[in-house]
Amino acid sequence: MKPPRMSVNAVMVLVFAIAVDSMVFRSIRARPWAHLRTFGVILLGTLPMANLLAVDLMSVVRRRGVARPFRLGFVLGGTIAGVVAIAALSLFLGSSWTNPHLFSLWRSLTRERVSPPNLLLIFLAFQSLVAAVAGFLGRKLLATKKMVAEDGPSRKAQLGGLLTMLALIAIPAILTETILRWRVDPMNVRYGAGTEAALDVRVYDAWTVTLRDDSRARIPNGTRIRVEEDNQPPSFGGMTSPKAAQFGDSRNVRVILLQGEWAGESTSVPRYLLRSIR
Repeated sequence: MKPPRMSVNAVMVLVFAIAVDSMVFRSIRARPWAHLRTFGVILLGTLPMANLLAVDLMSVVRRRGVARPFRLGFVLGGTIAGVVAIAALSLFLGSSWTNPHLFSLWRSLTRERVSPPNLLLIFLAFQSLVAAVAGFLGRKLLATKKMVAEDGPSRKAQLGGLLTMLALIAIPAILTETILRWRVDPMNVRYGAGTEAALDVRVYDAWTVTLRDDSRARIPNGTRIRVEEDNQPPSFGGMTSPKAAQFGDSRNVRVILLQGEWAGESTSVPRYLLRSIR
């Protein structure tokens, strides 16, 4: 029995896809998992299937005129399954971030019961099953249709198809790193001593802090502060109210109030309630 053979192009694509996905997962692991929220879960659940669809789709495109009913059905079914998975996750997780009970349930699941690798396997299995069923249906429905290519794909068409396929595999990694740097990293960056910021409370109109003499003061939203110390370990948390929901790194940042009745007083404020202004 002869072992299966793979072309050089196939091996190159496989190695490239593994390298790109490893970069994506490394980017995710470098950030606090809870801060990734819906985006992180959707990415883990759909990226491997997106790679399979990119390879399968370009194989179909490069060999135009050749009957490939299974691959056509696989692409169609996999795309539908991916869209359904994204919609379902967005709907559920979107609700969980505004409902404190659902939020607590989801945080418990992701921390203790469903690890990122397990999420990846669960969603990949679902999407692959749907795609495979669609592929078999495509083969059955299109089995009687004969499509014959007049000529094989030219060298130029093969190279173009290969480059396009590599681009489709690389695009999710580029978008992932861009989104993480734009949306997630600003929530985690540490403030240096002397940094000026403003109290940014979207849940309420003010925030109650404890001063050095243990008295409490209600600080209006938008109050300017100056950072004294930001060296506490990260800790995810948040709040919800009828007005809004606000989550992020809840580590305490030591600050000095610069405005209002308590200007000059020292206190601490959760990191996610601060917005840098300089």
